[in-house]
Amino acid sequence: NGFLFASGQVPLMPGTGEIVGTNITEQAERVMKSIGAILEANGLGYEDVIKTTCFLADMNDFAAFNRSEERRVGK
Repeated sequence: NGFLFASGQVPLMPGTGEIVGTNITEQAERVMKSIGAILEANGLGYEDVIKTTCFLADMNDFAAFNRSEERRVGK
């Protein structure tokens, strides 16, 4: 009914399945690209996202993660 639910996005390189990046910024960028591809494949864009939840292993990475997300969605 017009909703897309996606879960469990991690920083894996499509095709190889290898973890991308050595820091939160690189890994967040990879995750955002994967989410963008999922959205695009379903005729959607970031502007269609209603809610996201992110789990971080280290809360000290919160600001860097947010900057990556803001760059991707154009805030």
